[in-house]
Amino acid sequence: MGKLIGIGGGVNGGGFSPQIERWIVEQLQGVERPRIVYLPQAAEEESQAQQYEAFQAFYQQEFGLATEVLRLTAESTAADVEEKLLHADLIYVGGGSTLRLVDELKRHGVWELLRKAYEKGSLLAGFSAGANLWFEHGLSAEQVEGEPVVLSVDGYGFAAGRVCTHFNYDNRAEAFREQVKLAGTWGFGLEDHVAVVYEAGEMMFLAGEEGAQAHLVFVDKRGDVKTAGIELRRWMRLGEVLKGWVM
Repeated sequence: MGKLIGIGGGVNGGGFSPQIERWIVEQLQGVERPRIVYLPQAAEEESQAQQYEAFQAFYQQEFGLATEVLRLTAESTAADVEEKLLHADLIYVGGGSTLRLVDELKRHGVWELLRKAYEKGSLLAGFSAGANLWFEHGLSAEQVEGEPVVLSVDGYGFAAGRVCTHFNYDNRAEAFREQVKLAGTWGFGLEDHVAVVYEAGEMMFLAGEEGAQAHLVFVDKRGDVKTAGIELRRWMRLGEVLKGWVM
């Protein structure tokens, strides 16, 4: 299996967090010319090129690394998509709508290819909507009949539990707490500038900015929803993270 990285958000929510991105790049040490493939499908179609250009410029300017983008169009062939994904050292999934992202990946046959890439040992990073993919469930901020709503979306389940990115946004945190309570379960709240790394059954939480925090959201034995801070920069098994809080 590969390594997963889920990022809660960056500068002003949507910008990259330099310290976290630097940590991601450090995982590619030893690879002479790492192949880095960016998936912008969570963004609206007219914004995908701009989103990728920002990623491309950041990785070139900060790290001197070349990147490429996976575009899913009517002209995309299954062979080309498979070749690009299964030979990538880092697959980076951008932010936007988790609902749109899941639909696009499944519609173009990419859903199973990402699973194969993970199983063969690739490094998979996801930002905001992209981070939601790796867990059992994530949240997606959408517009339904002109009204803003936050919906639960199923992910791969490579990492156990639920996740909420941008947990420092009141509407996201409130919706996540409600969903955790309804399900009678637990999940992780990732603020902007916070990432979770998952490898070989262990996880570590990183903060790219002072004061940024990861949270465990859970239902206690009385049925109340509680939130507890998670220790940063220490590899832990899931049981260690939940111990003492989740019954």
